[in-house]
Amino acid sequence: METAGNLMTVGIALLLFTIAAYWLRPRSLRFLQHYGLERDNFAGQRIPSMSGIYIWLLTVLYGVLWIILERMLGPQTESRLLTSLLFPLLWYQSIIFVIGWLDDTIGTTAVKGFKGHLGAVFKEKQFTTGILKAGGTGIVALTVVLQWNLPFQQGVLAFLLMAFMTNTINLLDVRPGRAMKGYGFLMFAALMFAAEPVLPFLLMFPVIISVLMLFPLDVRGKAMLGDTGSNLLGFSAGYTAAFTAPLWVQIGLLVGCVYLHWIAERSSISKLIENNALLRWLDRIGRVHG
Repeated sequence: METAGNLMTVGIALLLFTIAAYWLRPRSLRFLQHYGLERDNFAGQRIPSMSGIYIWLLTVLYGVLWIILERMLGPQTESRLLTSLLFPLLWYQSIIFVIGWLDDTIGTTAVKGFKGHLGAVFKEKQFTTGILKAGGTGIVALTVVLQWNLPFQQGVLAFLLMAFMTNTINLLDVRPGRAMKGYGFLMFAALMFAAEPVLPFLLMFPVIISVLMLFPLDVRGKAMLGDTGSNLLGFSAGYTAAFTAPLWVQIGLLVGCVYLHWIAERSSISKLIENNALLRWLDRIGRVHG
């Protein structure tokens, strides 16, 4: 990607990908509606409830795009580095997607929070999809850390970031647009302070584009991310932060995520937002109701 011609090729490819993403959005949502994968929104309207499938489809399409691009660009160091990271990442994202899909389709809303799921396992001897989701996310995060071959302390921090950030976005997904705003903040913090932000931006390009495409629908209550989407967004943000953010940013993000989990267990994040004027204002930007 060093020559002007290669840069132009990549730019045109990303533009065509964005156009394809725009074309695919309504078709993905119609797929969900066709198979009855819907829930009632704040107004009692039935809307697509697992729009995270659109995010995952774009990651797959993006992988195909880079197979084609790498053949066109030739043995460029930068493109080979990106694809060497992109395809393991696609597998990780796919596993997180499947776990979230299972939670959306066969999981129960009666059991909530760490205490609830642990209680179901130890007291009622019931293995919940929440436990499956936590265990699966932990295995994926550990695999990433082992792939990167990080020193022990950095590996622990990266593992905790991916695990906690995955569930943090899930915790935020209880009001229209909130999860995507949280994802946007986490990604901005990770990329803003990165020494080399181009590579992580290109890695996460399909996720970023999917959020831009889905946000107008999500914030107006026309589609829901579900665990299918919120987990995928959270993991992608955690991966980016662990991959590129400086140590102090990683620690700050982890502390913030742990704090939100603590609030969620003791009270609720919604109450925290409602009691803070700035957070309440940010939370309601673009929202019609709810």
